[in-house]
Amino acid sequence: VALYSLAAWESHHMSNVALMTEAVAHAGLVTWTLKNTVRQKRPNGEDRKSFPSAHAAMSSAFASVVHIVHG
Repeated sequence: VALYSLAAWESHHMSNVALMTEAVAHAGLVTWTLKNTVRQKRPNGEDRKSFPSAHAAMSSAFASVVHIVHG
């Protein structure tokens, strides 16, 4: 369903999807690298991968692309 929806978009929308994908991929790579380097313990003691927040990194990447495209 998602692939069909993407195929139905116009070509200029596809460049926005590619930009978003690239931004999220880079944010994920940087976040993963920092989590495994910093090794900050979670408040519940579950593991040592609490910093930086992947949710914050992904939402920042998303917001940055939206700002660039629509700003």
